[in-house]
Amino acid sequence: HHLAPRGRVEQVVSLVDVFPTLLELMDWSHEGHLSGVSFAPLVAGTALPSEPDLYVETLFPFLEYGWSPLKGIVTPDWKY
Repeated sequence: HHLAPRGRVEQVVSLVDVFPTLLELMDWSHEGHLSGVSFAPLVAGTALPSEPDLYVETLFPFLEYGWSPLKGIVTPDWKY
């Protein structure tokens, strides 16, 4: 199947979803051994059935400035 790339998707996706998406777009099987899910339907312009809540973190403030690490949850409507 041919998927035309889009510049932006509207649903929340995670960085761990990029590799499964690339594999699906190239028609390569990954047999479910990866973290993350493909968002190839979004690239084709179709919405995913549900948007997951995503865990986010950065250690940059801790490692660079001695501040606390930042951790949070991103939902379709909020960032905590």
